[in-house]
Amino acid sequence: MSRVPWTRYDGGDVEAFAAMCICRERPTARRIRPSRGDGGIDIYVPLGDNRVEVYQVKKFAENLAAGQKTQIEESYARIKEYAEKRGWTIEAWHLTLPLDATKENDEWFDELTERDAFDATWQGLAVFDNWAADFPQVVDYYLEGDRARMHEDMERFAATTSIMLPGVDNTAAKNTFSILEPVHVLDRIALLRDALNGKDPHYMYDIIVSGAPAPPPLVGDGYPAHVASVSRPIKDQVVTVHILARCAESLYERPITSTGTVVVDKDSPEEHEWRKFLDYGRVPSRRLKVKDIFMDLPGGLGETTGEGLLLIRDLENPDAEYDRDLSVLGPDGNLVAKVPIHFSGPTSNHDGTGWSTRGVDKSGILTVEILSKLRESGAEMTFNFTLGDATGHSVADVAPVLAFMHHFSTPNTLRIADPRIPRRTHDRPIPTTKPRNSETRAAASMHHYVEALATTQQYADTLIHVPDPVSVSAHEAAETIRTGRLLREGSLTVDWDTLSVTLHKGVEVPDGASAMVTDVSLDATVGGTIIPLGTVRTCFEAGRVASHSTDSNGTTTVTFVPALGKTTAQLMWAGPDSINDEL
Repeated sequence: MSRVPWTRYDGGDVEAFAAMCICRERPTARRIRPSRGDGGIDIYVPLGDNRVEVYQVKKFAENLAAGQKTQIEESYARIKEYAEKRGWTIEAWHLTLPLDATKENDEWFDELTERDAFDATWQGLAVFDNWAADFPQVVDYYLEGDRARMHEDMERFAATTSIMLPGVDNTAAKNTFSILEPVHVLDRIALLRDALNGKDPHYMYDIIVSGAPAPPPLVGDGYPAHVASVSRPIKDQVVTVHILARCAESLYERPITSTGTVVVDKDSPEEHEWRKFLDYGRVPSRRLKVKDIFMDLPGGLGETTGEGLLLIRDLENPDAEYDRDLSVLGPDGNLVAKVPIHFSGPTSNHDGTGWSTRGVDKSGILTVEILSKLRESGAEMTFNFTLGDATGHSVADVAPVLAFMHHFSTPNTLRIADPRIPRRTHDRPIPTTKPRNSETRAAASMHHYVEALATTQQYADTLIHVPDPVSVSAHEAAETIRTGRLLREGSLTVDWDTLSVTLHKGVEVPDGASAMVTDVSLDATVGGTIIPLGTVRTCFEAGRVASHSTDSNGTTTVTFVPALGKTTAQLMWAGPDSINDEL
């Protein structure tokens, strides 16, 4: 193969060629498409944990002039600023151009990069020549070169497969099989696939012939990645072609587009979801009816169909995911509740005026959707919260969520913070909520109950899960809530009306009003499990005997009631050490 004369080609084609070759070598690489550019191409390769490797591609094929060095210096500064804004750590930066460095270039390059901790390399002419040899189809696509190689491939393909192509001499395909068996066509089939996949720099094609449409191929998380399949009946057979993107940039360099008319009934759930998609880019959760569909697929596989169902799915992009802490602040500015949320990458609508993103908390019971719309007066944001069933979840995981939802009301404030930069916050007033009803009262009771369980968890030696609310009686819930308060506050004042005490044999029944003190075990019952929590002391200011009885064994049971108008008692927890004493 002859050497590519890089200086003869348009600079944009050379840069596009190099960018695609980098993406073919590093399939997860992505183009950086800033709002302003300097004539070059920036490419980054995600390495995980916000670490990236960056390529700056330039078209310069002759010795660098002063102005060209200035462009490179500006690109170098800009990519560092770009990375800092996104919290990236640059592991390596590669200046990539079809030019070998001179001694003077090396000195200038070392001076440019010496103050930065990441590796910096100059990838020159040899790299470009190797790419041209490794990816001839990229050369053909971007530089329209090497027609002799293409003609040779076409003749070899036609001669081996007996498939005639336009412009190929018939004599090149004169040898055909006279006896056809499966073993005789294996080489032909392999060559057919190789020839098809040798022409397209962006996509690969797998062909399956069977009696029914073939299911999508099982591919991993990497590349090639399955992006579309086309099945067409031919007589009594079905030919399925799976289209696979060679790298992440394939869908940007050669987009797969489609047109059609979405049909939804007025005021239907489908119309509601479609409007949200148009306004905010929120992916619909249901299939939508579409007519007059045309799919512009690569490989000449585009087709028109009468009607079908449109299913739009989220595009997984781990690099775009992010974390935020959502907090509720009281009117005094103090923190009331906080829950960390992990958000998926945002999606935008067709004209870039609306965005949507969705996140979940650690337990998975709270879903947060943020819808943003650019208005003339500024950005308008809507928050939608969906709370799932907490049953079966760890109380330690769901308690912060229920506290957040319980306090999410006026006059409190919502605060959004980046956990990596806690001082960078955004506060929004919480709008006035609807009047309390039975549903909100039930939610409040659930919050207090789980809050008490979370407090109990701090002193329990077993993992506590939220029981099914249906299985928890009102009395059990009230006792658990009171126990939680006692554990948090150390003491409580409660009302009392009767107290039954068993006296030891020989102890006389008291007469008149007297103060009383009892020490009993403090237990919590959750889902039928008894959790020991130490000892609680109860002090009664004044009580009198209301009745007493003695059984045949001489055991006396005395019932006390409040005396002197003293109807309250003081509960005092003996602390966590009393749990150890019981053990």
